[in-house]
Amino acid sequence: MVRLVLEEFGRDFQTVRVDRAKGTQHAPDYLALNPQGLIPVLEDGGTPIFETGAILWHLAMRHDMLGAEGPRLDEEEPRAAVLKWLFFLSNTLHAELRIGFYTDAYIDGAHVEPLRHGLRRRLGQHLDLLEDQLVDGWLGQGCGPTIADIYLAVLLRWAQLYPAEAPPLGRTDRWGGLVELCRRLESRPAIRRGLAAGAIPVDQAFSAPQRPDLPSSEVTGRATSPH
Repeated sequence: MVRLVLEEFGRDFQTVRVDRAKGTQHAPDYLALNPQGLIPVLEDGGTPIFETGAILWHLAMRHDMLGAEGPRLDEEEPRAAVLKWLFFLSNTLHAELRIGFYTDAYIDGAHVEPLRHGLRRRLGQHLDLLEDQLVDGWLGQGCGPTIADIYLAVLLRWAQLYPAEAPPLGRTDRWGGLVELCRRLESRPAIRRGLAAGAIPVDQAFSAPQRPDLPSSEVTGRATSPH
């Protein structure tokens, strides 16, 4: 999703691949950028930034804009809306999806499916909440797509695809507003460029996604920005 936001803001950047199949994310040079050994990392002017929410907020601050078309960062009401939902997405929705993706890293095998069942129930509750918070089709405010909307759409994509054996989100009819948000983002040229550059099938990339045809070594892990 960092690539998509960089494209939306029109930033020049370079993508550096991290070979997860070889464990490159645990190599000393990568750990110097992110001591957790997690993806992604943004290097902006020589400063490495990790945690997706922090990267997206950093980019908003860099441009003094919450989205490519506004609102501006100094507009108090939309800034508060985007910031609180950015934290919700990072601390709650993204964190719980990660537990569902890598459940055996958190709990013994016999308890994996019961935990995933509970997470699926919570996911439905979270999406009900987010559906109720849409304003003019966008999350928390009606000023057009912001970093929070892009973050949400990517999380919805992941929830429909991973883990491959049991993705937590099946039919999305229950959340028509969220599906429409996804479709509106899918039509944006910058978003489509970013998806295509990542070898992600562009059509319905968020609303009815397909898995990218990529080996594990071809995972985007770092972006560097020259200015």
